[in-house]
Amino acid sequence: MECEFKEGDEVVCIDDIFTPEYIWRTINLPKRGEKYTIRGVIIHPYADDTIPAVYLREIRNPIQDIKSLGLRREMPFAYWRFKKLDKLDKKQEKTKYNFNDLLKVSKEDQQQYEDELETI
Repeated sequence: MECEFKEGDEVVCIDDIFTPEYIWRTINLPKRGEKYTIRGVIIHPYADDTIPAVYLREIRNPIQDIKSLGLRREMPFAYWRFKKLDKLDKKQEKTKYNFNDLLKVSKEDQQQYEDELETI
């Protein structure tokens, strides 16, 4: 399988459902909807030789002994758990944030609006 991610890419988690074994092995897990930055891309040690996995800058976990594979490494996360944020996604997010700011109404404005409604 081909992984489109590279170090420095910004991604969002789209799947945060892990097996009990994975949760037991990994202290810090990504959360669905949260943004992360790719720290590195490798082949996943628990999958076959074709599944890419990623390390995230915002999440660090202790080194694990994977005796069945003869490895010592931090547990990565399968690449399919993430979606790359492109420029359009970032622009939409910024627009959404700015739009939400516009929707904020001060208590005074809200009271004035309610007063005007009562006079109608």
